[in-house]
Amino acid sequence: MNFVCPITQVEMKKPVKNKVCGHFYEEEAILDLIRHKEQRDKNACCPKVGCSNLTVRRSDLVPDEAVKRAIDSQSKQSRPAQ
Repeated sequence: MNFVCPITQVEMKKPVKNKVCGHFYEEEAILDLIRHKEQRDKNACCPKVGCSNLTVRRSDLVPDEAVKRAIDSQSKQSRPAQ
């Protein structure tokens, strides 16, 4: 599974899942995107390439502990032993 946020292009630390389209983002990055769009009276759309979800709302986002554990586990495995 790809743990890179489509917004920041960095491995996620606090992943949230979009209940509508199923994509994952770094929590702070997607919330910043939503706030930025709201300031311009526009809807935030899913930043994942090819996604047709044109309206991402805060209420669509849920923390995903399973993905967070998978990211943490992968990070531990990739660190050199000390």
